[in-house]
Amino acid sequence: AKHSALADKYKSLESATKLREEQLDSSTTLESYKASYEELVTKHSTLEERCKSLERAAKRKEELEEAARGYKEQLDSSKTAYQELAAKNSILKDRWNNLRERHEELASKHLAPA
Repeated sequence: AKHSALADKYKSLESATKLREEQLDSSTTLESYKASYEELVTKHSTLEERCKSLERAAKRKEELEEAARGYKEQLDSSKTAYQELAAKNSILKDRWNNLRERHEELASKHLAPA
């Protein structure tokens, strides 16, 4: 009977020890899960910030592209205006040269001895 009681006590201690080891394992696992969760939360937060930053950068890029289109339109308009002015200037130069030549002809006839 004494032997049976000791065997029961040993089995009881053995199962208590096993239960405690399982609790420690699950506690360690819980701590591990908790650490993993906190790491994931941190990564998620970092990714959210990067996403917001990329969204701001994309918006800024769109704004800059819009501004660039506006500047290109202004440049094209300026080029067209410059070409029109250059054409008018050429016409005026031709007229000026014709008037100068005509003036020289008239002056030479006027100053020529009769």
